[in-house]
Amino acid sequence: MSRLTVIVASQNTPAQLRACLDSLRGQTSPVQLIVADSSADNTAVAITQSYPNIQFIHQPVPAPAAQLHAIALPHADGDVVVFTEAICTFAPEWATAVLKVHDEDETPAIGGAIAPAPDLRPSDLGLFWVDYGRFLPPLNGGPTRDLPGLNLTFKREPLLAAIEQNGINMADLSWKTTVLRRFAVDEQTPQLTPDIHAIYHRRASKGEILRRQWRHGRCFGGRRAVNAPPLRRPLIALFGWFLIPALMKLQFWRDVRPKIQARPDFWLTLPHVVRAILAWSAGEWWGNLFGPGQTC
Repeated sequence: MSRLTVIVASQNTPAQLRACLDSLRGQTSPVQLIVADSSADNTAVAITQSYPNIQFIHQPVPAPAAQLHAIALPHADGDVVVFTEAICTFAPEWATAVLKVHDEDETPAIGGAIAPAPDLRPSDLGLFWVDYGRFLPPLNGGPTRDLPGLNLTFKREPLLAAIEQNGINMADLSWKTTVLRRFAVDEQTPQLTPDIHAIYHRRASKGEILRRQWRHGRCFGGRRAVNAPPLRRPLIALFGWFLIPALMKLQFWRDVRPKIQARPDFWLTLPHVVRAILAWSAGEWWGNLFGPGQTC
C-alpha cells in the first residue's frame, strides 16, 4: 500500500496528462496514481495502453474536476491523498516533500505553491494570475483559509470523516471550501507550505478563457443568490455591474501585490488579467440575477 495517493482529474488534455503522469511516475517516493477522466477523445485508450500500472477511471459524460475527484476518492489507499489536474507537473522530490510535511504537521489539510510553466503565453499567464497568483512562490507558510486546488493534500482518514460527518457532496464545486471551513471550526486550521510545488501548464484560447471565467462566475453568483434576501437581486441589478468587478480587482491586487516584484512579466499579462476578471464579474452579476443555469 502506497503512503501517498495522487488523484489526477483529466479532461481532453492528452499531451498534458502524459507530461503529468511522467512526472509522477518519476517520484523518489512510491505513489499510487489514479486518473479520473471525462475526455471525449481517445485519451482513455491511449493512457491505459501506455500506463498499464496506473488506475484509470473513465467517466463517459463530461464532468468537472470536483466530480472526477469524488469518483476516484473511494479507490485511494494512501495515508495522504493529493488532488490535482492533468495540467500540472511535479519535480521528482515532490512526493517525498508532501509526505514529510504531513509527518511533521498534524493539520489534515496542507497546500503548496503553484508556479507557471515558462512557455505559457501572456493570455495563459493572465488566467494563472487570476486563479493562482496568490500561491506563486515565494510563498509564506502558515495558517490559511484557502488552499490551491491543483496542489491540495489531505490526510485521508480525517478527510473521509469530515465528508461523512458533515454530509459533504464532493461532486459539488464548493466541496473544498466546505471541508476547509469544517477543519477550521474544529481547530484544525489548513496550512500553506512553501515546501511543495506544482508547475501549471494550462493553455487555452482567449475565447475559451473568457467563456470559462463567465461560466465559473455565473455558477458562483447563482449559488450564492439562492438563499439571498429578496431585496438583494434588485440591488445587484442596480449596482452590481460596477461594484463586483471593482471589489474583485481590489481583492486581486491585495493578494498578488507582494508577488509582482519577483515577477516583472506580470505587467505584460495585465490586460489579460483585467479581461478575465471582467468576464468572471459579468458571469457573477448574471448568476446573482438569474441563477446558475447549467454552469455548475
